Amino acid sequence: MRLDLFVHCSNHAPQSPAGQIWLRVSKPEQTLNDPTAWPNDGLPIFLACPVCNQVSKHFSGVQAFPPEELHNSLQSGKVWLRVSYLCGMEDCEAPVEFHVLMDAPKGQKTRDGISDEVLRTSVLLSLQRNRWTGYRPCGHDLRAVPDRFYRFRWMEKLQGYDELDPRWDEMRSIK
Repeated sequence: MRLDLFVHCSNHAPQSPAGQIWLRVSKPEQTLNDPTAWPNDGLPIFLACPVCNQVSKHFSGVQAFPPEELHNSLQSGKVWLRVSYLCGMEDCEAPVEFHVLMDAPKGQKTRDGISDEVLRTSVLLSLQRNRWTGYRPCGHDLRAVPDRFYRFRWMEKLQGYDELDPRWDEMRSIK
């Protein structure tokens, strides 16, 4: 058994095992020493709970041994996918970003996106159907915005939300 990190879903009681979102960090000791990895980067991270789909903001995680039942749970065989886009509500151009646990990619993955069109379509449909709930960093409801450019990225190392990251300028120029 190896150590991992987890955060608590804001939609569950703090002591509830159902509210534990395990980060599936392969090497927590390496992550905890990496200044660019979350939570060391000092930035918040937005994670979707795999049980209730509530997206919540986190600043730190708890280091612990995952329970055995985790291997047979909803979180088994999953990887983190970062969903990024610009808000677009009420003339708001604030960056939006959250992470969801998805089935490990069966098709080829790329560094800056998903080459599997089926998965890309599935994520966009989930956004349009309001699968994930919560609020964007700007305070608007988390829901799909028409005519937006969405970027998806498989995350081998979780990184916090940085609204000053240069990639947001690139997304603003594409919209």
